[in-house]
Amino acid sequence: MEVDQSPATTAVGTQAGAAAKVAPATEAATAINAVTIRRLGAVHLPPATGRPTPSHSAPSRAETPTPERGTDAGIETALTTMRALGYVLSAPARKALASPEAAWALVNATARLSSGSPAAEYHPFYPDFPVQVRDASEATLLVNAALHYLGDVVGARILPAYWPSPRVPLPEDDSVLTELDLATEQDLERIVVDLFAQATPFSAQDRADLTALRDHGPSRAPHVAVKENLAVLTVAFPGLDFSASYRTVTDVLRLAVAMAGGDVSLAEPCRFPSFSRAQRRRLLG
Repeated sequence: MEVDQSPATTAVGTQAGAAAKVAPATEAATAINAVTIRRLGAVHLPPATGRPTPSHSAPSRAETPTPERGTDAGIETALTTMRALGYVLSAPARKALASPEAAWALVNATARLSSGSPAAEYHPFYPDFPVQVRDASEATLLVNAALHYLGDVVGARILPAYWPSPRVPLPEDDSVLTELDLATEQDLERIVVDLFAQATPFSAQDRADLTALRDHGPSRAPHVAVKENLAVLTVAFPGLDFSASYRTVTDVLRLAVAMAGGDVSLAEPCRFPSFSRAQRRRLLG
């Protein structure tokens, strides 16, 4: 089943760790939360628009007959998985968590930090394993498996439609878990501003974080003293005007290298592509 109830997301089996296709919005939320968890020890949960909270949601025609049970259980299943990864939400963060999609984005973010790889996407194939497997007929299990493997051929995940049952959390020592608070929009902007002001060249992780937070930057470009960073920021935030920070021909060369995907430190040679008219205008402007 799709525990996060998003048709564009995919699942892995209870024993599998294969990468799965994720909806763009879910992937964006995962990337942002990977940044906020690592840098702030917090999660970012935008308020749900036009959607009631899970415990009071009303069924719609497109949902199954028990959406409240499935939604709440989907969130609780995700939180249980987060606990297994070593994280727990604070009370304000848990209150703001309104959908299984958002919950599984947090699971994927914590899994990404735990594994060091964005390939660890956790969505159980049988959320009530082993009960669902034990109670299903051999024909049902065979059809589920055949359709799932067929999805690998056609490039999609075909999953059985099972709702997870509410489950009582296992008794654990919360003192060994990392509690994640709730990050605000201002917190995201502060991360970007701090990166803009960084006095050393960006690491690969810094550049990845800027890409994840590219929609949360300042409205005006500040002065950037580190020239390698200036070139990276000019490419990453095309809506900001960094022209006041450019002083020398070398600065413009770094920008051209950044636009070509090369090494902005200029330590390695770069092969320049044929720039478009807009790119040439940007370099000359």
